[in-house]
Amino acid sequence: SKHENASAAVIAANQIGLMPSPEEDLGTTGLENFESVAQLIGSQGLIDRNGNPVDCKQLGKKVIGLYFSAQWCAPCHAFTHQLIRTYESLKKFNKGVEFIFVSSDHDDTSFKKYFSEMPWLAIPFSNDAIRRRLSARGKVQAIPTLILYNSDGTLLTKNGRKIIMDDPEGKAFPWAGANRVDLKSLHPALQNIVTHNGEKVSPHALRGKIVGIYFSGSWCAPCQGFTPVLRNTYKTLQKAGKDFEVIFVSSDKDEESFQKYFGEMPWLAVSYKEKMDRTKLGQALQVKGIPTLVLFDEKGRMITTEGRKVISMDQQGEHFPWSDLSALEEEAGLGDDDSPTLKQVDIKLLRLGLEQFALRANKETSSGRMESVVLRRVKRLIEAVESLISAVPHEESSGGLPPKMDIHRVVELTKFPLVDMMIEGNGIPSVEAFAGPAWKPQPPVVANLLQVPEKIKSLDEVLVALNYCDVACEKMLQRASQSGTSSRTVLQIQVIALITTLFLETIPMPPPVDAPEEERVKSIWAQPFTKEQQTLILSTVQKLALVFAAMWQGVEHPTRSFDAERSLVAMAMLALFDCTIRKPPTDESLLITYLLSEDNGYYISSTGCPNQRNVDDIIVHMELTNPVHSHARCGVVDYLTSVKRVCRHAVFTFRQEEIIADDARPTFSIEVLKYGS
Repeated sequence: SKHENASAAVIAANQIGLMPSPEEDLGTTGLENFESVAQLIGSQGLIDRNGNPVDCKQLGKKVIGLYFSAQWCAPCHAFTHQLIRTYESLKKFNKGVEFIFVSSDHDDTSFKKYFSEMPWLAIPFSNDAIRRRLSARGKVQAIPTLILYNSDGTLLTKNGRKIIMDDPEGKAFPWAGANRVDLKSLHPALQNIVTHNGEKVSPHALRGKIVGIYFSGSWCAPCQGFTPVLRNTYKTLQKAGKDFEVIFVSSDKDEESFQKYFGEMPWLAVSYKEKMDRTKLGQALQVKGIPTLVLFDEKGRMITTEGRKVISMDQQGEHFPWSDLSALEEEAGLGDDDSPTLKQVDIKLLRLGLEQFALRANKETSSGRMESVVLRRVKRLIEAVESLISAVPHEESSGGLPPKMDIHRVVELTKFPLVDMMIEGNGIPSVEAFAGPAWKPQPPVVANLLQVPEKIKSLDEVLVALNYCDVACEKMLQRASQSGTSSRTVLQIQVIALITTLFLETIPMPPPVDAPEEERVKSIWAQPFTKEQQTLILSTVQKLALVFAAMWQGVEHPTRSFDAERSLVAMAMLALFDCTIRKPPTDESLLITYLLSEDNGYYISSTGCPNQRNVDDIIVHMELTNPVHSHARCGVVDYLTSVKRVCRHAVFTFRQEEIIADDARPTFSIEVLKYGS
């Protein structure tokens, strides 16, 4: 996926201990098998630590390891010392092995200093294109990373670091079959497979079938989006008589949730009561998140751990049994030419975020709220992300930024030749004769407010209502720009009333994210949508929110009830926006949809006041005069508080400080620093 380069910056925290280091085998996509080392690294060759060129042909048939590392990375130093001891032990017994250092250093000086400690070969630091290509195609998300190849050029594993740590003396060299999991090895944990009737199914019944082990949970939003896709593919293959079976491994919090979620699935499951079996399967397959689908072929050999990606690209099962994933990726447009890249606007945004991160860290340390040891870890994290920015290939285009204007025009200034004709008298026509007819303004088109529906029963109607409201607001604002002060004020109030009605009365509030399944299914927000529809909803809600805020700038001294209504509309917009951006589309999800569900979830902070009062405590004191708005208030509170219950981390927390005014009465202000610390 093109979005993997963006998420790599987040995963860079693995390198400095903020998150556990990934120990998962990333499958066999990306850097595949090769016929020769020259094919793998290009024609420019290698160098030894003295800088002498080394011909790739001299390596012959050896086990090859691509070692991604950097001098600035502390975990790399520890692993490099261990790798040197393993390498020297293997060389001592004339084992056919060679490691190749792929540097992520910032400059040539750091590269040479670090490489001088290593007894193996390296790709020259000047060969930046090859280093970036290997990093991108190998999907290197953290360093140190060691990718191992067999002597015949086939990919052994992308988790060479774990192999070295488990076998530091190289006794199991050439590590044939290391770190590979087959279906037979999982049989002890598959002794309690059950059907919907509770009948047990022997793992031997899976012989000769393509098997998918599906890790999922009913509470997981991405799972809710992928499960229907997998179900449709499963039914299509079953109808075609294909030997395909799926085994559900639940991550639900209780058996009742498991039974409801399993009831939507037409395949088998590991019994919820066998928690130990479910845990062993997750550990054996090194599952780091859900949904995860691991596919095995008819002989029980692992095909890929990225079964979710395979099913998403081949929903009709046309490439079943998925023995050639490269052909599937090529057809889906994910070949070699589609490796992850960073646009210039991505680079600017990432570096802006790093700058703000550093400023805030310094401020927290100066105030004594953060220890200096944490500041040093922040520094290493920033360096890690900078390295990843350098490692991922960059697009040559401006990435959405307008091109630089380089306009040079030479204009010769000459006297207006007919200036005398502008002088009246002596038979010369007046100025009015040259002015042309007077401009007659055209009356603006009157907005049809009746087009906005009163009730909504589907997501398609939500899109229609948002579009009609957007068009009506544009027409009223156009008319206001050509009207007098009084008429303009009336039109602004009409825009406010239209948007208020749309979000508080017309569009229903989403149900709580932890509501019972039957309640969530009845809601229109449980209906599937595409990425295009999702983006349209998000962009229109954002646009109407900006219009709503702009119109309120013209309201002076609002009543308490009117101001409470304004606040409630803003919260309703937040709830709808949050619900839409969390729900995965049926075709392709936004990166932020995945990020919001990582690490036990993130929610938008809805606290206020110096004592950080919760939204449910604040909103109950709103003075609402419309009974319908009271119903909308309940929906907003239910949704926002449920998101806070389910998710762990708050983002965008405003610090509201108490200020003593001139009349000695305390007032409050929210500190909002744009592009500041």
